Amino acid sequence: MKGQKRGSNPLSLLGFCMIAFSVFYFDETSAIPSTLALVPVVGTMFVLLFAQQGTLVAALLSTRVFITVGKISYSVYLWHQALFAFARIRSIDPPPITEMAVLACFSLVLGYLSWRFVEQPFRRSRHRLLPSRRGLAASASVILAALTAFGLYGHDTRGIPWRLPEPIKKFIAESEWSKNCLIESGSGWDEMPIKSCIFNGGHAQTYAILGDSLASALTPALTSRLDGMDIGLQQITHSFCAPVVDVSMVPRSARECGAFNAAAIDYLINSKVKTVFLAASWQVFFEQSRYVFKGEEVATPDVSQRLRDAFDKTVGQLTSAGIRVVIIYPHPRGDTEIAAKVAKLMHKGLPAPTVTIAEDEFRQQSSPSYAYLDDPKDREILRVDPARIFCGIEAGRCDLARDGRAFIFDKVHFTPAGADAVADEILIALKRDEMAVEPGVAALSSGHFQ
Repeated sequence: MKGQKRGSNPLSLLGFCMIAFSVFYFDETSAIPSTLALVPVVGTMFVLLFAQQGTLVAALLSTRVFITVGKISYSVYLWHQALFAFARIRSIDPPPITEMAVLACFSLVLGYLSWRFVEQPFRRSRHRLLPSRRGLAASASVILAALTAFGLYGHDTRGIPWRLPEPIKKFIAESEWSKNCLIESGSGWDEMPIKSCIFNGGHAQTYAILGDSLASALTPALTSRLDGMDIGLQQITHSFCAPVVDVSMVPRSARECGAFNAAAIDYLINSKVKTVFLAASWQVFFEQSRYVFKGEEVATPDVSQRLRDAFDKTVGQLTSAGIRVVIIYPHPRGDTEIAAKVAKLMHKGLPAPTVTIAEDEFRQQSSPSYAYLDDPKDREILRVDPARIFCGIEAGRCDLARDGRAFIFDKVHFTPAGADAVADEILIALKRDEMAVEPGVAALSSGHFQ
């Protein structure tokens, strides 16, 4: 008949497989929103259009199990979110997959019980608590407003800190990383230099730090130490923008990095700045699955040499202009927020926690970044490796927090204590270089780092 929908086993199966693929393949690193999001969308469309009666997909979705799951799905969704959130809050480390699987099954049980004994009686009872739609709407509005107000209060106070003991509040306040002068995507920047981000500008010399939010976290400690040497510091930092010309990460927040880095390099080459620090979350940058090179999106298998060439070009442009380049190497990272983990341990009665990762694990994670950063061979390069500070206090481990002092705030950014330690190491490298007879004698390759 004209207008009648026709089922299709191949297309409905394709749609079902596309949905299943999205469930098991997508993770927090997947580039969404992007064209990748079309996979589950088109898959759902195929199922809706072609999974008609008589197809295999329709038969599968018509089974009692799938029908029951469909009925309770919204209740399950509400329960699982709360269970997962409180499991993460309660755990010192990220909950293992087995625990999350048990909670997922438990959310199915709770979802069924709330559907059976709350949702169904509420919908079908002749004697409803709120018989009119107006009463229901008014009550829902009041509850929604109250929850929104409470949420905003928690957000504005950053988690309602008065609920915590004073030592923990003090620890968290002292561990916050610096976002001062960190440009965000879309916030706008007109030209270089950014005058409000020149610190101690009255000194005879001025250095510059170029990079992403990690460089921003390092700036206050470095500014303080250079001030004692009669040197000012210009902060040129943009979130998600590693200091590499002609390339950026794919996420929308990184899309203006190409223009930002080009403007920064052009300014530095023509300025009186003679020392530039390059600092970034190198491991995050070099482990991306896709990059944008001059507007062209390229997948990982095709980018290794292009990344190497782009970084060599960045360093070469600076050193060719007579600028000494100081590369800040990767530092150990956590798989959870370190300051929060220390605070949880303090709350559980451990007054001065130490948080570590295996040094072998850090070396393995950072080896691709080391390979890229080791590549430029210019003599006007100093290399500073934070691993010398954080690793080796005890054999085989790297400290992310030591004796109640966190070096990393979240997973990546330096706390003031961590920034202080790295800034001290930078000053050692600078003084060695100044004492050397020939420029570059203090420039150590990563192979010499302990």
